[in-house]
Amino acid sequence: MRTPRETAVRANVLAIAAVTALAVLTGCGSTGKNGVATKSTGAIVTTAEDAVVAASSVHIQGQFTSGGEHVALDVRLVKDKGASGTVTIDNEVIELLRIGPDVYVKGDEQFYRSVVARFGDSAAAPPTPTSDPTSGSSAAATPGKSPTSGKSPTSGRSPSSGAPTASGASGSSGSPTSAASTPGDITVSAMQVNYLHIGPADAQYQTFASLTDPRQLVQQIMQGVGSLEKDGQKDIRGTKSIVLSGKNDSRVYVAIDGSPWLLRVLPPGGGTLEFLDYDSPVTLNPPPAAQVVDIAKIAK
Repeated sequence: MRTPRETAVRANVLAIAAVTALAVLTGCGSTGKNGVATKSTGAIVTTAEDAVVAASSVHIQGQFTSGGEHVALDVRLVKDKGASGTVTIDNEVIELLRIGPDVYVKGDEQFYRSVVARFGDSAAAPPTPTSDPTSGSSAAATPGKSPTSGKSPTSGRSPSSGAPTASGASGSSGSPTSAASTPGDITVSAMQVNYLHIGPADAQYQTFASLTDPRQLVQQIMQGVGSLEKDGQKDIRGTKSIVLSGKNDSRVYVAIDGSPWLLRVLPPGGGTLEFLDYDSPVTLNPPPAAQVVDIAKIAK
């Protein structure tokens, strides 16, 4: 017959064992306050994706590998309004801005030479901008991979072939065309002070637009992660999160306190993508009209 003390000790041991078993079943640690940790891994991912889409804004920043290429992404997405940011594919840098259905892209010299190569060098130049090319004007910048390189991380599309138009190619002294010695150089110089406008009717529109849509971008990031398993918990920037582990060292971190934000993704190909600044104010401004060239006109 157990003494009262032995009975109390046994009760404490059983209670500790029960708590330990519960922690193991729920992935180790607290189940959190938003109920996410008690869901299946598939339901957790869906909940996190829905939270990204529902946020008034989110900042996605990081780097990963896509199709053997190094991609650096820094983009702010604004619900029902658009996005802005930058994308670097290997050494090719592109600014990306979407306001409503309108997408604007601006790149470095390598980007525009890709445009010229795709469209052809037979024409002297696209419409010469009226603004001062030294002004350095920039819209609320953003990401993307050059659809002109034919190696976009979101699509293999490239602009339709064709030659740029020759209007505005006089190249007076001090203009962006004056320092160029070949038609290709003239085109690149003129285009470097312009944003290319890409409308929904353009073949390459979806390539860029998918980088500015929360649902599509998250799904692209999650591609290749495969099946996931609960793998404990981790504090991400002061927020408790559940860790989901997949193949090739992929990891997905989802907040278990407060809103079920997607906080971090380690894609299977390597790299890290951070999901930051949820619901923070973001201002999107279109580029000056004088610095916008419609890509459909250049492609004619």
